[in-house]
Amino acid sequence: MTQVRIDIRKATATGTNVPLRIGMQWAPTVARNVGSSLVLPESFAVLLDYAPVTIVVAPTGPGWAWRVRYSVNSQKYDRYLVVPNSASVVEFTDLVEVDPGTLAPSALSSGSILYATDTGAPMRVSVLSNGTITAVPVGP
Repeated sequence: MTQVRIDIRKATATGTNVPLRIGMQWAPTVARNVGSSLVLPESFAVLLDYAPVTIVVAPTGPGWAWRVRYSVNSQKYDRYLVVPNSASVVEFTDLVEVDPGTLAPSALSSGSILYATDTGAPMRVSVLSNGTITAVPVGP
């Protein structure tokens, strides 16, 4: 499980950004098998009550992402996000947004190229929304 810290703010007339009161709905995009259980894409609510909040969610896997729905000033937002498997807290703003149809990172245009080198060892690669790429060895 991964801890995700969510801190959403709004601008004020004084030039400072203050925490916002906002509700969010998080839901997996598809039903998936976890052990001997079937996890359905039922949403759960997260309330930011004028303060940052940290939630714990399952890291995404092949074929699914988290759909995060919220609204601000009557404008509704649906974001599809990939959550890495991380032992440390991950910032909501660092989650990679993906296209809901392809699950490819939205920031990658058709002309974007990602280069990789085969190290001979399995690696878990994460691409953060700020463009940072990390690779961590997987396995023994």
